[in-house]
Amino acid sequence: AKVQGVTQFVYNMPNGTGRGSSIVGFQVRRVTFTPTDTEPFMAEISAAGNTTYKDENGDSPDWIEVYNPTGSTVDLTGWHLTNLEAQPNRRTFPAVTLARGARLVVFASAKNRAVAGARLHTDFKLPAAGSYLALTKPDGTAVHSFAPYPAQTDGFSYGVNGLSRSAAAAFLYPATPDGAN
Repeated sequence: AKVQGVTQFVYNMPNGTGRGSSIVGFQVRRVTFTPTDTEPFMAEISAAGNTTYKDENGDSPDWIEVYNPTGSTVDLTGWHLTNLEAQPNRRTFPAVTLARGARLVVFASAKNRAVAGARLHTDFKLPAAGSYLALTKPDGTAVHSFAPYPAQTDGFSYGVNGLSRSAAAAFLYPATPDGAN
């Protein structure tokens, strides 16, 4: 995101009966979204030690965050997440869209839930020792992959350190599911 334009407001507050006034100032910044890539990608993953980000059952499973850096809403219907390079169509997204600049966290819980409008869960977990992980288009073409992602450590996540899939991947602390890395 890029900050543009600053507007300052001044408000005069009474400073007691019959007295002068104090001036209080603050600024409002308008944030404008700037596209940074052409397709969604996996921005961040957690494969070990998730103790704070809970699913709808109160469990703390592994998770994968998909980010849309494009200038428009992306229809993820028919896209896939996979942990097996030989099966690019392993876990298919239901009818779900991702607004520009938005993030979608999918739990890698092996609970196998793909209901549009509900929290999504893969049919696989992420090994803490590291493994292959990819986001693929409906035709099975990998858009982004961690091939492999490195071994995970409790409390840390791993992901792209920026708003483009070409940014360097790194361990992130603290983990930021649903937030900027």
